[in-house]
Amino acid sequence: ICAQDAPVTICIDRGGVSGRDGATHQGVFDLSFLRSIPNVTVASPADGRELEYLLDFSLRYPHPLAIRYPRTAQEDFGKSQPITELNWQIFEQGKDIAVLAVGERAISLAYRIRSITNVPFTLVNARFVKPLDEKLLLSLTERVVVTIEDNVLCGGFGESVSAFYSQTDKTVQSFGYADAFIPHGDVSELMQAYGLNEAEICEYIEYVKRSLP
Repeated sequence: ICAQDAPVTICIDRGGVSGRDGATHQGVFDLSFLRSIPNVTVASPADGRELEYLLDFSLRYPHPLAIRYPRTAQEDFGKSQPITELNWQIFEQGKDIAVLAVGERAISLAYRIRSITNVPFTLVNARFVKPLDEKLLLSLTERVVVTIEDNVLCGGFGESVSAFYSQTDKTVQSFGYADAFIPHGDVSELMQAYGLNEAEICEYIEYVKRSLP
């Protein structure tokens, strides 16, 4: 598909931790291996409404498109709009810290952290993992960038953002899953145990806020 640059859309169910389907069904590697394939665009919608807009967008998109989403779509952030280009969307404007979140679970986690810490960081819906929205990345004035992804860190979204900012003075901290096979279990418990630990991310956000002048 990608070698021919064919206009094919691949819908990937059970993106991220799928829960009680077993270790073989945890969809935590797809963002990493898809990023390495030429010609493919990789998307992860913020919620069910944005998934609908992505599917509509796919009908007009003339290249390979992979859309990955969790087993169940439970959120509606009320911010989704029809998609016409490969860009990201700022959900909440803030200062000092920018959080780039990929997909429904990461965005939901970011909102909880924003509420718990009471730190008004900028929250970005990074709905396209490949290509990166370089225009938005260049426009961010925040000194610290945090990435959250429902995927392993190895080869994932956070690595690509770190590489993009490698020659700048920005600090990038990425949160995702460890380089391991994740066993059967409750989704929220697995997220906490394998890398998307709410308390740990809150602690980092609060530490950064205290450290900034």
